[in-house]
Formats: sequence, C-alpha cells, structure tokens
Amino acid sequence: MSFDFTISEPEQQEAPAQPVLSDPPSGLIVTDTAAEWILKLLEAEQKATGQYALRITVLGGGCSGYMYDIKFDQPGEEDFLYANGQARVCIDPKSLAVIDGSRVEYFHRLQGAGFTVVNPSSTGTCGCGLSFSV
Repeated sequence: MSFDFTISEPEQQEAPAQPVLSDPPSGLIVTDTAAEWILKLLEAEQKATGQYALRITVLGGGCSGYMYDIKFDQPGEEDFLYANGQARVCIDPKSLAVIDGSRVEYFHRLQGAGFTVVNPSSTGTCGCGLSFSV
C-alpha cells in the first residue's frame, strides 16, 4: 500500500513595512509622573486619550546639535508607541534612533514645568539646557 501526497509551502504574506533601526529599539520609559501629566493635559486641552499621544521628535539645531520638539499629536502608522497606563508617547523611527533607551519625565521648577527627556546617549548639553549632543 502506498500513499501519494504533496507538501505545499504555506502562502507567505508580505510583512508590513517596519522602520529599520541599526539595533532593535529597547524602548522609552514613561515615568508615572509624566503619565499623570500627559492625561491631565490631554483632558485640559479636550483631546481624546485614545486618539492622542505626547509626540517627541528630535530636530537638528540648537547650540549642541539636537533639540527636542514635544507636543500632543495623533500617532502615525510608522510611529513607535510607548505607554504607562492610558498615557501614550509616540516617536518616529529617526528620533527613536537618537533617544532609544531614554526616560520621559515631567518636572516642576521655579522657572516652570514641562516634559523632559533623560537621554543616556547624550554626551553634552548647551548652557540653557535646550539642546544636546550624542
């Protein structure tokens, strides 16, 4: 008795285009305080928590070479998303390559309050603290 059967390869589907970094991203940490303020500020600006995130973009410029642009925005398809509870942070692949492994914090000081990025890859900042180098 013999059996005749054919083994066929499963159909391969194209994977969606993913941003390519030199190393896999380790992530971005969103502290509890930053998450709390993301949600408070989204509510104050009457933006839906599930639709908006805190966007961090690294721009060329400033005294030291790079600076952060931080604002609320809707995440795009290519963005990486990081969350702490319902609070989300989105970042584009090019910016993530510069600040991968960083921590997003919220600070209160006499001079003001706001979000900041603690970047372990930063090799220096300018005198005013608004730009950094890697």
